Amino acid sequence: MSKIKNYDEKSLHLNLLHKALSLNTEGVIITDIDRKIKWSNNAFEIITGYKFEDIVDEKISLLESGEHSDEFIERVYSFVNKFGVWKGEIINKDKDGNILPVDVKISYVNEDGLEGYVCIYRDLSHEKISDRRIRELRDKDSLTGLINRTYFTDYINMFLKENPKSDLSFVLIDIKGFKNINDSLGHDIGDILLKKISNRILEIIGEDILSRFDGDEFVICMKDVSDKKYVLNRCKNIMDTITKTYEIEGKEIHLGVNMGISRYPLDGKDVTELIRLADIAMYKANDNPDMNIAFYDYKMSMEIEERFLMTNMLMDAIDKDEFELIYQPMFCNVNEGEIVGAEALLRWNNGEFGSVSPERFIPITENTGMIVSIGNWIIGKVCSDIRTWIDKNLNVRPISINLSIKQLEQKDFYLRVMDILEKHNIIPELIEFEITESVTSGEKDIISENLKELSKNGHKISMDDFGTGYSSFGKLTTFNLDKLKIDKIFIENLVEDKKMQKLVNSIVAMAKSLELTVVAEGIETYKQFEYMKEIGCDISQGYFFSRPISKIKYEELIKI
Repeated sequence: MSKIKNYDEKSLHLNLLHKALSLNTEGVIITDIDRKIKWSNNAFEIITGYKFEDIVDEKISLLESGEHSDEFIERVYSFVNKFGVWKGEIINKDKDGNILPVDVKISYVNEDGLEGYVCIYRDLSHEKISDRRIRELRDKDSLTGLINRTYFTDYINMFLKENPKSDLSFVLIDIKGFKNINDSLGHDIGDILLKKISNRILEIIGEDILSRFDGDEFVICMKDVSDKKYVLNRCKNIMDTITKTYEIEGKEIHLGVNMGISRYPLDGKDVTELIRLADIAMYKANDNPDMNIAFYDYKMSMEIEERFLMTNMLMDAIDKDEFELIYQPMFCNVNEGEIVGAEALLRWNNGEFGSVSPERFIPITENTGMIVSIGNWIIGKVCSDIRTWIDKNLNVRPISINLSIKQLEQKDFYLRVMDILEKHNIIPELIEFEITESVTSGEKDIISENLKELSKNGHKISMDDFGTGYSSFGKLTTFNLDKLKIDKIFIENLVEDKKMQKLVNSIVAMAKSLELTVVAEGIETYKQFEYMKEIGCDISQGYFFSRPISKIKYEELIKI
């Protein structure tokens, strides 16, 4: 009786075990010691697509994807035989040959005459897809599909740690005028354009690594390149590819680019530093319109540091009384030697940098907007000097002041000028203003309104440096001009260069036809002066007559 009872309990136990394994939501297969499949549950069929009858007595190796070596598989089973169980992730394949990542637990069994293995599978496909999606969101740019800044930086830093003797070049690419494309054509067009740009670059860079770094900036890491000429040629090829015409929704789009290049290990030791240096070179490339490509060198960093220091010091220059005005006289061509006015020129004398040329500090004041407050100071100082000369009963002539686009883009700028003149009790006819052709690139409505009001109030307006900017003859009528100043670059070789003579003759004739007074800058010889006088130039300015001089020396020239 006891034997029957034991048999019944054993059968019941086996039936319950069979039932539990059959209903298990995880896939289960049982193999013999030779790893031939002897049983599988329904969950295994759902996970892999294999029905039990399809795989019975088949080797379990039919599930292998080839992702793991034979040595790895044997090590797993050796571990199971020694310790009884092994757990881990493996890459199998399903019935259709699709990759199937699974979490598996393999147990060795040897009881009741059964010796073999029980394998329990948990499908990781959905988790892996989710993880992959998370990684993509973390590592990739959602618009272009390129790797993003974070992944690029981490990956290259890891590469350098493992390959410290590599030669790398980092190419930072900036799409010029991309903001204007977004503003004028819309962000949808801008997004399509960025995708097309990234695809074009990908097609030609081979095994180099491309990342969308920020907005309209891309970075390329070129591996195992030390030859500067080779890198330059590659960059030219990339530039040519990027700048070919794009056609999007019936619109033709033309692009320009700037490229800055830094090199490892020559310029820096880590990615963040190298990208920063490439960025410095990229902005320097903007100063090279013939190529728009620049390699980083340490002088660029020195310039950046100098610009930073100058910017800080310029902020206190007015309070520290570091600015001064000097005056370059202008002379009448008809009545030779007669002073008809002067141009006020700003100079900066700094305790650390000494006498700083305008070419170095004026662009900083323009870029930072400080030119507005400095410009107001100049107008006030000129008015103060004129008041002094009037009080001394000197032969006061109009003083010309250069105006920046930034000043003219200030609404009601002309009212501030009126306030300054009123404060010093100066009539508008004694202050003339000079603008450059660059005003055509500014806020035209505001600029035109300010110039119109200044002219209406009695100020004469001159177009300075004519012929060196982006203007055309037709635009001369836009800004209520009274005078045209011919830039010195047209005067330098005037006497010897017949073509230059024809050009200058045309400029003077055109100015006369518009009833503009003509001023020649940069007169350094009598022959230049004589030529300009003969063709009808009204006023001369240059070293032949006088260098820029101090207020005190100018007073000597205008004594009655």
